[in-house]
This record gives sequence, structure tokens and C-alpha cells, in this order.
Amino acid sequence: MQLYAKMARECDIIITTALIPNRPAPICITGEMILSMKRGSVIVDMAVVNGGNVEGSAIDQEVYTMNGVAIIGKSNYPSEMATQASEFLARNFHAFLEVLGDFKAARADKSGRQNGGEEINLEDVILRDSIIQYRGAIMYPPPPRPREVSIKMPSAAELNRDGSSATDIESQMEAQATPGMVAFVIQWLNDNKDELAMGLGLGVILALGL
Repeated sequence: MQLYAKMARECDIIITTALIPNRPAPICITGEMILSMKRGSVIVDMAVVNGGNVEGSAIDQEVYTMNGVAIIGKSNYPSEMATQASEFLARNFHAFLEVLGDFKAARADKSGRQNGGEEINLEDVILRDSIIQYRGAIMYPPPPRPREVSIKMPSAAELNRDGSSATDIESQMEAQATPGMVAFVIQWLNDNKDELAMGLGLGVILALGL
């Protein structure tokens, strides 16, 4: 609680989320801490439905203290985030559809025939597993995914048949292991490039607060 009291004096915004299953929410921000905060500060009590983490918070009300601190106790945030949730989901679908192909490039030529965009990369695991029919061919169920690459490391006894020293053995083991390990890493990155891109995009969105 001493740490909370110290941080309350320094923070302009506090968001509390502490919940205990089958028990009332614990009080984390006391009235004394609230009085120590600067005028205009805001506290959002997201545990208000279970009693609240902030002393003086009330369900679905905005409480203003004598020193000008606002305590927000809304109980149904999901219902107020429908627009943002839809936009976030739409961006994910848009990114996925862009991976399917450059459909913007499709246009009619002089004869009126429709020119297709880029070919769909059937080597991409995510795309391949998502396709049911492609150019008249049934593509479901998708083929089994390739097995992971297994690398068998030679033992020191196998490398020491010619009487090499311990240093030579280590060098030989590194020389044999490195290409296989590099190939494995490259294959893994290639197989999971879309998941990595989506995770990176999500991290950027969260970092920017979009």
C-alpha cells in the first residue's frame, strides 16, 4: 500500500483491475491516496461491479472528489467498444484478404475480359488451410503439414575416430550443426511469417494506442 500511495501522488491516471474469485474486490486506492492526487486526475475502477478497488467509487457513476479527482465506475465497457472492436477485427480481415492476392490489380482489358490479380500462394500454410475451392478444384481437407526437421548430432566418439583433439571435435560438430540449424530456423520463419507479422502488427497497434 505504501507503493500505491507513492504512485498515486505522481500519477495523473490510475486504472484498477484487481479481482479475487468469489470474494469482494480489494480496496487498492484509499480516500487518503485520492486526496493526495493532483486536481484533474482520473481514476478508472474496472472492478466496481465486485465492490470496487477505489474507495468512494460507484457503479455506472462518475464521482468527483473535493480536490478535483474524477472516479469513473462504469460496469459495461464492452458495450461501449463495439466500434473499436469492429475496426480492429476489420483490419485483421483486411490484412488476411490482402495476403490472398492483389485483387486491386484485377481490371478489364480492351476486349472486356477480366484480368486476374496475383496468384494465390498455395505453399503458404495459412492460405492453403483456408481455401475450400480454388479454380474449380476442391481443396478441402488441406494436406497434412510437413513434419518438423530433426537434426541428429554426431557424438564425440564418432568424430574422434581419426584421433582429432577436443578443439577439432568441437569445430567439426559446429560445422555440421550450423547449416542444419540455420535451415531449420529459416524453414520455421517461413512457415510462421504470417503469425509473426500479425503479432508484430498487434504490438504496434497496442503501442500506438489505436
